[in-house]
Amino acid sequence: MKIAIIGNGRKSEHEIYTRIPGAIEIAAQHLGINFELAFITTSHLVEPETLLSQVDGIFAAPTPFEDLQGFYNSTRFARENNIPWLGACGASQHAWVEFGINECGIKDGYHIEQQHTSGSVVVDYLPDHYRVSNDGPLSKFPINLEDNYNSLIDYDKNESIESFFANYSLKADYSEQFKEAGLRTTGTFDDNTTPCLFELIDHKYFIGALFQPQMSETPHPIITGLLKASQG
Repeated sequence: MKIAIIGNGRKSEHEIYTRIPGAIEIAAQHLGINFELAFITTSHLVEPETLLSQVDGIFAAPTPFEDLQGFYNSTRFARENNIPWLGACGASQHAWVEFGINECGIKDGYHIEQQHTSGSVVVDYLPDHYRVSNDGPLSKFPINLEDNYNSLIDYDKNESIESFFANYSLKADYSEQFKEAGLRTTGTFDDNTTPCLFELIDHKYFIGALFQPQMSETPHPIITGLLKASQG
């Protein structure tokens, strides 16, 4: 089984990137699964089918990306071809944007961090009390889980404590429109409103998490879910 890590290769020294291979290894050992990793930079995904048709699953790393369009291309390819996909933090945020552009008709949609002067903001700032300084450590926040999240995810309760390093989330105006188009929120912060976990309905496994599952010391349910979905 081959799992692709999409991002900027091995360039970042921050632990939210360096912990990803080890987190996949922990999950694989827990499940008794053998795997290999492929590191793919976004700049190599102008034509994603060339590389992604050879993988069984995808872990999309947090931002920044060298080539945002390459990320959008790869996310759409996984979404439309039923390839198991898990996006953490900034990857989940930009997956919202890609879905808004290509499935919800928000052709001028963008992420507020891009600082466009016109267009429709799809991903906006988090409420202040959930934001994490780019210069500071990760923060832990409780999240609430819906009852109907993907059956391959083995959370054993309807709440969890997760590690965050995020400042942005889906703009509330779009939550219902996205759900009607097939992308539903399955986890929120403890305000029961602000999205932090989503899944694509009718897809084998397409999960976006605003938090950092790779920071868990134990097998994280959404990473084990990715591996189970990638087995076939």
